[in-house]
Amino acid sequence: MKEIPSKLSVERVYTKTSYGKVLDTFEDDSEKVEVFTFQDVPTASVSVKAGLTKNLGDFNSIRIDVMVTVPSYLEEIDAATAVANAKVEAALEPTLAEFEQILKDRGLI
Repeated sequence: MKEIPSKLSVERVYTKTSYGKVLDTFEDDSEKVEVFTFQDVPTASVSVKAGLTKNLGDFNSIRIDVMVTVPSYLEEIDAATAVANAKVEAALEPTLAEFEQILKDRGLI
């Protein structure tokens, strides 16, 4: 049986594109990156969900739930949870405000 490496070295090169055409390549900014192949590597996913309910008065309210799921290696679950949590926190209140504005624009509240 052929053994498959769990990590490969790849080179990341930055390019400037416009409408799918490469305009410039920044070779000086290239870097080598080690990536996992996911061959027989145990993985997990972390989901964080939170919601807000806003009272609109007159027995009406709106609720927004935001959920982020992040793939993760088992050893990086804590870091993945922190990333997912930060994304949920950053999206929750602006999403509620945006939805409330849509309801106001449509004359529903």
